[in-house]
Amino acid sequence: MAETTQELATDELDAAATDSTAPVAASEAKAKSKRPKKPKKPLLMVGWREWAILSVADHLPVRAKIDTGAASSSVHASNIVEALDPFGRSIASFDLHLDDDRSVKTRIHSHLVVASRMVLSSSGHWSSRPVVNLGLQLGDALFETEVTLASRDEMEFRLLIGRASLRKRFCVDPCQSFILGEP
Repeated sequence: MAETTQELATDELDAAATDSTAPVAASEAKAKSKRPKKPKKPLLMVGWREWAILSVADHLPVRAKIDTGAASSSVHASNIVEALDPFGRSIASFDLHLDDDRSVKTRIHSHLVVASRMVLSSSGHWSSRPVVNLGLQLGDALFETEVTLASRDEMEFRLLIGRASLRKRFCVDPCQSFILGEP
């Protein structure tokens, strides 16, 4: 009887050894099937404020605050009117005031609204803001990003560039300003 027990124990050990190698073999095959990672592009260094260009604003340079504390980007807009286009999509018409003295106004007609977002303002109030995709240029980098439309009358900067627009594109040096120069 002792011999039978020893044989069973040996058989159980063999089965356990066979089962434990199966996951290792599967993980080795999975590792071999992975594609090599693409090399990461170097991040462009920006200061805490930079000159930017919005494609919808006649390519006028605008002083922008680079704000890693803000999740999303925001632009100063007034007279915001939301409506539905013939296809049932939400669109917005609005005025952009991007110069420092607020003397130049650019009217944007029928721009597609991609979302509406609840945003906590710097004054601590929640508000619903329309979100639009705008072309943005910082230095040589040109990309499309989501921007909320809001009244920034009381703010020093007409354009705030938040983390979502900066991610995987820029590295911020908070001790520097206008690193990229004026466009």
